[in-house]
Amino acid sequence: MLDWDFSNLGFWGVIHLLLVIWSLFNVFQSDREPFGKAVWTTFIVLLPGLGFCVWLLFGPRAPKRLT
Repeated sequence: MLDWDFSNLGFWGVIHLLLVIWSLFNVFQSDREPFGKAVWTTFIVLLPGLGFCVWLLFGPRAPKRLT
């Protein structure tokens, strides 16, 4: 059973939670295809620390592909 008790997070835990929520919001607002959004969302949710850092490096300002 999931325990949604956030009282033990502390200051940095709350900051981390807000950054993960911010990154998910940006993924949903992006122009990526649905599959790309699903991959980023899964990665960020399942590995929040690593997923956020990788998304921050490669996600929001990834180089555009030439078509």
